[in-house]
Amino acid sequence: MRKLLTVVVASTLLLAGLTTPAQAATPKAGAACAKAGITQVVKAGTKTTKFTCVKSGKKSVWNKGVVTIAAPAPTPTPTASPTPEQPLSLDNLDPARIRQAAFAEMVREYSAMPEYSPAITFINGPNVGSSALAAERNGLNSATRFWGDIFQPKKMFVSYFVASDADWVDSALCAQANNCVATSKFAKSWGASMKPDPAHCTFGEATETNDGVPLMVQCIGPGNGDVQNRQTTPHEFTHLVQRAFAGNFSNNPRWFTEGSAVYFGGVLGLYSGKTIPKDLNYVLRYDAKSWLMQTLCPVDKLDVASVVNCFNFSYLRGPSVPPNLTWQISSTSYYPGSLVTEAMVAIYGMPKIKAFMKSLTANNFDEAFFNSFGISVQDFYPKAAKYVIAMYEKGL
Repeated sequence: MRKLLTVVVASTLLLAGLTTPAQAATPKAGAACAKAGITQVVKAGTKTTKFTCVKSGKKSVWNKGVVTIAAPAPTPTPTASPTPEQPLSLDNLDPARIRQAAFAEMVREYSAMPEYSPAITFINGPNVGSSALAAERNGLNSATRFWGDIFQPKKMFVSYFVASDADWVDSALCAQANNCVATSKFAKSWGASMKPDPAHCTFGEATETNDGVPLMVQCIGPGNGDVQNRQTTPHEFTHLVQRAFAGNFSNNPRWFTEGSAVYFGGVLGLYSGKTIPKDLNYVLRYDAKSWLMQTLCPVDKLDVASVVNCFNFSYLRGPSVPPNLTWQISSTSYYPGSLVTEAMVAIYGMPKIKAFMKSLTANNFDEAFFNSFGISVQDFYPKAAKYVIAMYEKGL
């Protein structure tokens, strides 16, 4: 009986041993630990304590532990998503973007056009220098290429001369192009035009001979690098394109006939790559208002209604406004018209503008405009006027 009790007690102790926790209790400084040198890490929130079992006399106890506090994880700063730029439109004529967008479209169109050299007969003055002539030919080549998909005359005359050729030019044009002052419908005395102010002989004109052949003349003024010279050839060539589809293009508003020639002449005449020419601002603003005398519109304040009035006035023909009223914004032929053309290039693109120009053959200007762009000119002008005002105020 005693033997059986001993077995039972031993069995009980064995079972008790099996239920002892496998893991030691959480370390506490000074509490007994199993063996010196062992460690145990206790985490509580951002605090971590590393306890080490050390000898203390004959005992092994936990030391005070080394506490490490983790830095809180940084809270990410929310990044605002950039507001996407709104597409350019007649209701979003952003003055900070239109010029760049229009120029990019001009570069795209120019690059898409193949080289084109029309059959040109040159009538050049005896006093025109070779370097000056070469510079003008560059602008002419740019213009013929740019417009080559819609304008390829079978024959045309181009005459370059300087002020000292005043006594030569009229007889030369008469003899070589049948453009005689006495008998030709469109002929003028270019010699007489140069003599009053030979120092500023930078004019040009697009016309036709008595035989109906396109004729472009240009007086190359002193200082061939000046922008007046470089823009004149593509400006006048643009007029030849206009004449090809509009017949008597003076029936169209001058803001378009002159303004578009200013814009295209400036870009093509100054173009040298994919960067906006540094002189383009000058051509479209400061130079545009002071070229050949045009019918002007007196404006006494810069607001939408006044600019719209000038667009409407540009359909008229009449004597020039007295000099005291020729305010900078007044010349609807040049400055506002060039800006409106620039906006149209940026929004509609050159293929659509070229198609519009071709449609002038069968429609008057306002009808062709509505058919091409889906908006009447009277709804278009107030929107375009806002861009003119914004650019004028920016000094561009």
